Parts: sequence; structure tokens; C-alpha cells
Amino acid sequence: MNRRLTKAFIGALSFAAALSTAVVFNASDAQAKKASVKKVTASAPSGKNVYVAKGKKVKITTTVKVKPNKKANKKVTYKSANKKIATVSAKGVVKGVKAGKTKIMITSKKNKKKKTVLKVCVKKAAVKKVSINSKNFVLSAGGTKKLTAKVTPKKNVYKKVAWTSSNKKVATVTSKGVVKGLSEGTAKITASAVDGSKKKASVTVKVGAGIASVSAVRKNVIRVILTGKKALSAADFQVQTRSGASSTKYLTKHVESVTTNDQKIYDITLKEQVYATDYLKVTISALATNKSVEIYIDNISGYGDAGNTEVSYVKFNKDRKNRYSNNFGIGNSNAVGAITYTSLTGLPSGLKAYFSEDKTEVLVRGKFANIERRTTAVLSGYDEKGTVFTKKIIFVVGSDTQIVTVTEPVSTEVAYRPNDPKTIQNEESGFSISSYDIRDKVHAAGGSGDYSYDVTYNGKSLSELRYDKDYNLVAINPGTYRFDVTVTDDNNESLKASDAVTFNFVAGVTISGKVVDAAGQPVKYGYVTGFTKADEYGRYGAFNVRTEKDGTYVARTLPGDYYTCAGNAYDYSVGNMFYANAVKNFKLPVYKVNIATNIAGAAGYSVSNLDVISSYGVTYRVSDYDDSYDADHSMFVYLPAGSYEVVTYDYDSSDNDITAYGKVEESTEGTFKEYRLLNSLGDYKVSGNFTVNGNSTVVLNAEKKAEQEG
Repeated sequence: MNRRLTKAFIGALSFAAALSTAVVFNASDAQAKKASVKKVTASAPSGKNVYVAKGKKVKITTTVKVKPNKKANKKVTYKSANKKIATVSAKGVVKGVKAGKTKIMITSKKNKKKKTVLKVCVKKAAVKKVSINSKNFVLSAGGTKKLTAKVTPKKNVYKKVAWTSSNKKVATVTSKGVVKGLSEGTAKITASAVDGSKKKASVTVKVGAGIASVSAVRKNVIRVILTGKKALSAADFQVQTRSGASSTKYLTKHVESVTTNDQKIYDITLKEQVYATDYLKVTISALATNKSVEIYIDNISGYGDAGNTEVSYVKFNKDRKNRYSNNFGIGNSNAVGAITYTSLTGLPSGLKAYFSEDKTEVLVRGKFANIERRTTAVLSGYDEKGTVFTKKIIFVVGSDTQIVTVTEPVSTEVAYRPNDPKTIQNEESGFSISSYDIRDKVHAAGGSGDYSYDVTYNGKSLSELRYDKDYNLVAINPGTYRFDVTVTDDNNESLKASDAVTFNFVAGVTISGKVVDAAGQPVKYGYVTGFTKADEYGRYGAFNVRTEKDGTYVARTLPGDYYTCAGNAYDYSVGNMFYANAVKNFKLPVYKVNIATNIAGAAGYSVSNLDVISSYGVTYRVSDYDDSYDADHSMFVYLPAGSYEVVTYDYDSSDNDITAYGKVEESTEGTFKEYRLLNSLGDYKVSGNFTVNGNSTVVLNAEKKAEQEG
């Protein structure tokens, strides 16, 4: 190759290499220029400000938002405004030098215009000890507990701490020390000093479902509500009772079955009964916390008395010739034993209270000085447990020549009642109310004591309000209505008194669903009922509807908390809250037992007294529905699994046990179908024993009763 040519070729290669190198360098430079720092933020263990003790160190946490997201682009520099107060290292470690205040500036290396500042406070002393006001504790899922931390010494140190949880899936903790349980497990909650002293304290929280409440909803059904969901079986429940506060002997009840729809509310069916005034203890070892709860059974019905207050209207005719005398007491079923009365205050002028020597009786005597429209006295006392009870006594006093009235407070009612055949069934508006519903809330005294009531609304009679000229129900929208009531003495029409009664009508909610037995078959012709807790006047919100042949039901009722909601004719109960239209289905732990007999030629039965008694003493009444429901008129009853005996009255009883009929007549009028029993075969006594472990038919022995003469 030509030497000159060779040099030229080498020169060309060198130029190309140089060009290549230049291109690579320029590309890197361009990439660096594209890096964009958006924001620089920083924090300390104590938050936005740095609190550090003299001689101690605290690490700053820095965040740089930058694109592209590379480590090199996130580098920052730290600078102290006063190194005599605090210094800061290249890694963001702040050291307290002497007590005082300064600032730390954090600047992006990539873009020096992007920076942030933290205030620094150097404390004279360091925290020597951190303590928490709680030992290790248990918490339900969803439950909370407030913890507080204390640091030592009290002076010249930063007192706040940082809270952390070792397992945030089990429990979390806020900056104010509020711990919240999330799921079953354990977590360590730590309170740490933030001044660089590295002092801390910890407690362990155990989270899981526990017992929230226990109640007796029936004599053989106990309801346990958990704080969280937990799958449990009958074997997990231990139920015990003791007879009194001083008793240490527990009797164990046999758990027959448990039912739940949500693994949170459990109904436990017992073979034996529990009773009011018993102490009831439920233990569930499988739970993480609150494994055992004991209550005093003050009420088994589920909705109970009107709290600790009852209201009585005492109505008198004022008679200046006779003095007044009357005994008063507090009849509250929640009381344990006799009530010891302590006071009766607010009596009308002229009356005085007298207490018996043991203070278990109260007598009010005297002579009314004036006509009383509404004077409220309060009777107070306590029971053997020390529970305080009160009772209001409202005096309404008239005279021979003057009638005095007083009315109850506003009542809230559903805007229409589905069981009233004259009610508009498919409308939100239109209520059904009688004059008796209104007059019952007017209390009168004076005159002869015999009264007539006239009820009007805006000057119109109640019949004009409710019905048009063709006697069709007039729709009235939900709202507040004031009714005027005039009370007239039947024996002296010149004696009158006027008052007003207010009702609040609401649209109500519709509750519907289906009731099935343990085998999944419809529970027909049972009752679905619910009661709200009574107000101080003893008034309940309630519904009571019968299931159809297919087990379905529909009820219209007031919004509210229903303490019992039964799913069959013998009050199987579950708790519910209904504030909007709801679908509530029930699966009862019972089986349908059809009861037949060996009576030849019997097509149907009419039952007067036929009881089925379980081996643990619970009685169930057999139904036949001989009016309109079943063409076969078979008797049936829904029973829990177990052993049973049929019991009827003796021969000499004036009541029949079973009347057998040889013919069933069916008639149809419009869309309504009716069945009638014809051709009586005589009266029979039936007996027998049987076992229930599923839906079945039982044939009972029947012995004809002798016909009674006359």
C-alpha cells in the first residue's frame, strides 16, 4: 500500500473515532440536561421540625422527586445555618451542639434552585426513659385503644414520641397513639423518643374476635354477638348459670345447636331453660380476646321495660269533703328483689308521702289544694343489687265543675297499616287511624268521670278526612298532624274541655323475606314479629305478620332498631336494624313434623288442646288451621331436633282434644278459596312419643272419647 495513502486512511479512521467519541459524549450530556427536579422534601422522626438533644444525633429523611428516576439525580447537599447550634453531615445526620434554634437547608445537586428548609431545635437534655400507660392488651377487630407515652426527665427534653406498629396488617397506630385492630394476630406497638436518645418502650396487642355482648332472647335461646367474624360450632360454646350474686356454684347448660348468618351473631339453643334473676356466663375458648362474659339476666323478652322510668297518669275528681289516699310503687321487672324507696318529690300542694318502716311501701295522703292540670312527682328507690329506679307520677286533678285534660307527647306511626283492609296498599301516602287511637292519648279528670270524645282535623270530622263521599280512603301524605279533641261529660253536656293530640306519620320501611326450616323447606303460617325498645310511656314500634304458604312475608313498619325479630310462631329471635327497605331471610333450626292419626276415614281435624313436650320441658302447641289454609287439614308443628311426647287433657276435661271430620268442602268466592270441615266423626284423645331429626310425618294413637250428655 502507498505510504501516503496509508497515512490518509489512518487519518480518516482517527477522525471517525473522534467523531464517534464526540457523539457518545454529547448524548450523555443531553441526557443529563433532561433530568428534571420537581421537588425536594425532608422530614425528621419528630415530623417537619428536627428536635435533637445536645450531643445526640438524628437522621433526616429526604425525598427528591425527579425525572429520570435515577439515584444520581436524587443527591442533595445539607447545610446548617448555625454550626454552633447544630451540625449536619453529608448523609443528613444532624448533631446537637448546644441548646438553641437554627435551620438546615437541603439542596438538590442537580438543580440548586430546588431546596427545602427544616427548623432545628436543640434541647439541653436527652430523654432517659420512655414509658407507656398500658401493659400488653387485647383488641377486637375494628376496636380501638388510646395509648399515652411519658418521657423522663420532664424538663429540658422534647416530650413527644413517634408511634409505630410492627405489623400494620394486624394493627395500626396513629401519631397520637390510637391503636386500631384490623385482623387476627399480634403486633408490637412502640413509642420512640425522637431526640436521638434512642429510648423507647413497647407493648404487644393481640387482635381477634371477642365477645361483645350476651343476652337471653328466649328461655332456651342465648344470643352472643362477637366483635368480629369467627367460624364457631356448638362445641366452642360453654354456657353456665348460677342462682345469685353470692353463689359460686355454676350449672352447665347443654348446647343443642348454634345458628348464625354472618359468623358474628350467634343464637345458641339450649336443652335446658335459663331464668330471669340468674347469672349467665358464656365462655368461648376459641376466641382471641374477651373469651368469657357473665351477665345478670334481668329480662328474657328482649325488649323489656321502658328503661328505669315508668309514667302513670293518676286522675281524680276533686272533692273538698274527702281526703286523698293512695299507695304507689315501682313495678319494674328488671328489679332484683324488693325495691327500697328513698324519696317521693314534687307532690302537689296538700299531699304528703309516708314510708313504711322498712321503706318498701309508699302511701300518699292529703287533700288537694288546687285544680292540677299536670303536676309531676318522682318516686325513687333501689333494688337488692343497688340499681336505682325511678317512676314519674303525673297528677291531673279536676273538680265537680271543671274538666281538666292532659295529652301524651307526639307519637310516631307508620303512614299506613298494611293489615287494615281499607288502607291503600300500594301507596306511600294514606294513613289509617281511628278516633280511639287519638282519644287514648287524652287523659281527663273532673265532672262525673264518664266522657264522650269528638275528634276533628282542620275543622273536619275524622270520617270526612279519611274518606270521600263514596267512602274511598283519601290518601294523606306522611307528615305531622294535629288533631283537636273535645271531651264532654256524659252526665252534664255543659262540662267540656278541649285539647290537641299530635301524630308524626312517616313512610315506613318494608321488610320482606322468606322463612325456611333446617331442611330448607318453607315455614308456613308462622309469624315474623319485631319490637323496638319502649319509650318512657311504654309505647313500642312493632310489627307482626304471618308467613305465606311458601314461607314468604312482607311487613311495613317504622324505621328503627328492632330488639327481637321472630321467625315462627314460637318466637325464634334474631336482632335487626331497619332504616331502609330490607330483605331478611331466616333459616330456623327446626323441622316440620306433620301429625296424622289412626282415625279411620278422617279427612281433617280441629284441634283444641294438643301439646308436644320436649324431653327438656319446653312445650309446643300443635296447629291445624282448619279455617282456610290446607285442603288436607293436617296438623303440623315445627320442632328442634330431639325427643318429644304428645300430651292432651284427660277424658273428663270440658275441652276437646281433637275433633275428626270425614269430609272437606272447598268453596271459591272470587279469588278467595275457603275450606270447611264437615261431617264430624267425634272427639278423640291422642298420645305417643317420637323423635325429630328431620322433616317427617308422625302417626299418633287416637282413642275416641265418650260423648257427653246434655
